[in-house]
Amino acid sequence: MVKRFTSYADFKYRLGIRLRHIYYHNLYSHLYPAYTMRMIKQLPREWELIRLPLTTRRTPTNIFIETTNRCNLKCIMCSRSHFDHVLGSMDMTTFLKLKPLFARAKMVHMHGCGEPLFNKHFLEMVRTVKNEGSQVNFNSNFTLLNQEMARELIDLQVDSITVSLDGATEETYAAIRRGAHLDQVIHNIQLMNEEKKKQRSTKPHMGVEFVAMKRNIHELSAVIRLIKQYDMEWIDVFHVIIFGESLKDETLFLYPGIMRRAFEEARQAAAENGIRCTLPSENPTTFIHEWEPGNDQSEQLSNLVRDMEHTFSSDKVCFEPWRTIYVQWNGDIFPCCYWSRNMGNLSSSSFLDIWNNAEYKDLRQCISTGNLPDNCQNCPMLQEKRLVQLKYEKQNGGLRAVRDKIVCSQY
Repeated sequence: MVKRFTSYADFKYRLGIRLRHIYYHNLYSHLYPAYTMRMIKQLPREWELIRLPLTTRRTPTNIFIETTNRCNLKCIMCSRSHFDHVLGSMDMTTFLKLKPLFARAKMVHMHGCGEPLFNKHFLEMVRTVKNEGSQVNFNSNFTLLNQEMARELIDLQVDSITVSLDGATEETYAAIRRGAHLDQVIHNIQLMNEEKKKQRSTKPHMGVEFVAMKRNIHELSAVIRLIKQYDMEWIDVFHVIIFGESLKDETLFLYPGIMRRAFEEARQAAAENGIRCTLPSENPTTFIHEWEPGNDQSEQLSNLVRDMEHTFSSDKVCFEPWRTIYVQWNGDIFPCCYWSRNMGNLSSSSFLDIWNNAEYKDLRQCISTGNLPDNCQNCPMLQEKRLVQLKYEKQNGGLRAVRDKIVCSQY
């Protein structure tokens, strides 16, 4: 069980890498001044992530802000289609309480369980973050974009936008993204590209997110070839999360042969078209929400979940309580998007008071000693990290090397 990562040796190793980066970039500081300063500012955090203190003076470097949980679509795999949500949009008063955090953040992700462009203050929020010097990205179904929005997003130099695109044909796409049409999304991608050319801007960089299911996996390679035509740079593929009965037959873990073939074809298509392709693990992981083995007719799926619970019973790694926050539209603060209990609310407490309150200290204590809370036991992000451990251990042998690999991969 991992209680503390080796401190001095690991610290010297990572510090050496950082100092070399700074040295070489100082040689070209006239070209990369902002990057060099960011590297220097990150050095104290390197040490903090090794020590894993219960109280941290460092504010989070990854900030997720749910600007709204409203949406104009009703996608079949979204939690909004399976559970009742109290709907709302973040106001500027709540948003500005986060402003002191933006200057030290590496990235502000301005999306959550909803369509970001649905919030009437969205562009003003982006402007606030960019004025503080942080990078901004967001995910969008891209159906609400218009020419004025496109121009402003380019003027603000938004760093990246990920468009949700789960099919290469209208039939498949519209059946998943209910309320949207593929040609509408393609038109808006073209609109953004035209505005970028007019303004001679490389930003925002654009890519695609694809939720892999039985019903659409046969179109994954076609999606890769499609987005190449519109200057998209990457595709991130995720397994569908089983939020309810209607999705239980969609998980690709029940069809490993189909999944392996589709992923191999996707790798080949991405290589041929120069698209950066990130595929999820082909090993079973627990992407299941409020579902227990035995509550379902599918014996195969029940056995699969039991196997997963056995496979992932050993140590797992997480740094989120030290470096990440997820802020819901109403001001509730969470350590990540998978945690179910809020740590405090911005309407009644300042962020810094929440960041080091008793709830956060208890969570950091549990994580740093390897005693994962119930909320963390089936976290798909931890499952993926554990799969990296298992794969690396099998290839190279030796748990020490495995843990070094995991730690270094977090930075």
